[in-house]
Amino acid sequence: KDGKDGKDGLPGTNGDDGKTPYVTIENDYWVVYPNGKNTTEKEILGSAKGLKGDKGNTGEKGEKGDTGPQG
Repeated sequence: KDGKDGKDGLPGTNGDDGKTPYVTIENDYWVVYPNGKNTTEKEILGSAKGLKGDKGNTGEKGEKGDTGPQG
């Protein structure tokens, strides 16, 4: 016949504290450092510059000037 089951192990330890990511702009791109400011691992997210706006509409023609005095 089989022997008794062994005792359960002790509970595990708590996990490490999470790291606060650091987000910044480098060379006009958003960059995130997932492990904090002073780490080397980084991920480039995209351009931090907006796109160029469209050209404005052409202005309206001015009104015709009055006729000058007669010579």
